[in-house]
Amino acid sequence: MNGKDRATIIKKLNFPENFIKKGPLAYKMVKKDDLFYLVGFFVDNSIDNDSFYVQHFIQPLFIEFTTFVFTLGHRVGGIWNKDNISDLQMSLEPFFLKVPNNVPDIINYINGNFKNLDNLFKYQSLSYSYVLVQEKEAAIKELKKVSFKDLKTGPLWKQKELGRINTVLDLMEKNEFNEIRAIFGLWQQATLDAIKLTLPD
Repeated sequence: MNGKDRATIIKKLNFPENFIKKGPLAYKMVKKDDLFYLVGFFVDNSIDNDSFYVQHFIQPLFIEFTTFVFTLGHRVGGIWNKDNISDLQMSLEPFFLKVPNNVPDIINYINGNFKNLDNLFKYQSLSYSYVLVQEKEAAIKELKKVSFKDLKTGPLWKQKELGRINTVLDLMEKNEFNEIRAIFGLWQQATLDAIKLTLPD
């Protein structure tokens, strides 16, 4: 299914009033100071060209990434096609009721749904969210769960990611939270440029 077809599906679906539709994505942003989370629904390809998946996800934009990240999310139902849009709409409704509105909501969402997930993106998301609500000990605790064994010998992408995490952990332990927020701002802009989104006015 091409991008135009997936965008058409998004157009046919009804989302809460504060959601924006762009291509195969419907989203809103949760703001804390100058940092943002993307709360989205994405029409994704399946193996069958006539069918698709819908991914619901939360992505802190201030974690540098070049794509949309579905790690902290759920697939809505199973495989969908153009003939069951009304059923899809009904399946979306429960997700709308649980859409987070602030950082504590997001922290609860991650802890409630992904407690046992061992994943770099999850640890960063939780830790950096705790930074935003000024819970230093919880923030450090999450990053301490990260294994740095691949920091110098792993794949290049992982070395870079671990390097960024290590930098933030070091700054946390030195109480350099203003510098951390400045770094988050730079990473956020890099992510926005990569996924071609702009911040709301």
